[in-house]
Amino acid sequence: MGSNSTPEEVVQAHLRKAKRFLQAAKSLLEDDFYEDSVNRAYYAMFHAAKACLAKEDLFPKTHAGVVSEFGRVFVLKDEADEKLGKSLSEAKEEREDSDYEAFVEVEEKEAEKILNDARNFLKESEKIIEKTKKSGK
Repeated sequence: MGSNSTPEEVVQAHLRKAKRFLQAAKSLLEDDFYEDSVNRAYYAMFHAAKACLAKEDLFPKTHAGVVSEFGRVFVLKDEADEKLGKSLSEAKEEREDSDYEAFVEVEEKEAEKILNDARNFLKESEKIIEKTKKSGK
């Protein structure tokens, strides 16, 4: 969190970044850059998850921490569907494999699936944040 940022400013900054990364993932997919599309789609999900967690005044420092805390705070408490947590975890694994493994090539269908998962994740994250606003958190 920026030194002078309010938690709400952090939430909105993460949401803006998530939306930009989602748009980049779409463009990269259209240009047949499947690994890069997966990377940006995952980061769209990552920042959407960070926005949700920031709304709860939680600021995990690692990718694993974001995935774990999102599951603990939202999935286990039935504020998010289990599929949402699973899609975040799967996108993280796919992103790591495609970024770091020399012989991993992402197929178009897999990149499309992760992009669709990212769209859904962002949409559902915005609902979680809105619900949190209404409950006064």
